[in-house]
Amino acid sequence: MLQFGVVFCYFARLLQIEVTPFENVNIADIKYRGHRVEKEGGQRSFKNTELVKLFTCKWMKEHCENAQEVHKFWLPVIGLFTGMRVNEICQLNPAEDIKQGDEDIWFFHVNDEGESGEGIKKSVKTAAGVRIVPVHSKLIELGLLEYVAVLKKVGYKQLFPQWKAKGGKAGRDFRRFMGDIGLRDETKSKRLVGMRAFRKTVVTLAYKGGFIRDMLPIIGHESDVLDETGKALPDVTMDYVDDEALQIPLSVKKEAIEKLNFNIDFIKPALPVL
Repeated sequence: MLQFGVVFCYFARLLQIEVTPFENVNIADIKYRGHRVEKEGGQRSFKNTELVKLFTCKWMKEHCENAQEVHKFWLPVIGLFTGMRVNEICQLNPAEDIKQGDEDIWFFHVNDEGESGEGIKKSVKTAAGVRIVPVHSKLIELGLLEYVAVLKKVGYKQLFPQWKAKGGKAGRDFRRFMGDIGLRDETKSKRLVGMRAFRKTVVTLAYKGGFIRDMLPIIGHESDVLDETGKALPDVTMDYVDDEALQIPLSVKKEAIEKLNFNIDFIKPALPVL
């Protein structure tokens, strides 16, 4: 077989036939089973003492009291209570992507459709990235709905109009803030440098608390559907299950996300002035 391949390539070159080794190869249904070279940028989760320092330090207090800087509070606190990626948060349209669903439950709609801020093309990292994320009661208590109402009244289509880009500048500003308050940790494979650490914190807390499976559809990670014995159903079987049967009620997601609790005395921010 190897000799045939060598002969074929030889005559192909003589005849100037373009040989493409991966022509007609379809990898659409192949699932990646390997490991990331550097997991989530090598970041770890926040310790509770670090979260307390982050959200109660004098610099965060100044952001909360300054009506033109409250977005610098809302970005990290939303990350903490949702596990959403920084781009997912920053592309949210206040008028379309934050709304009420069944049982009057507020939720974020993470999606790659509809309008966002000027020059922003909405996107999600994976197919599972399009999802419904309930708004945690702590965010409502801190005034998120009032913040959103101001943005809608002015007509903004981006949750943080002060950051013109989808999430790049927001992420960089937060990384600098962590450095300014002495929270950056550059320990190899255990770094603490930016917004991604909130996602790690949420997943770790859910794992330790025993509700990680309930959180998977909320954070945008796929999960195998199990049969009555606890075994994962094969893909061929899943093709016979109606999509509606796989949808998780918003009330169930709400119950799961409310299990995210942190012992922090948050500073309630002022309403924004835009």
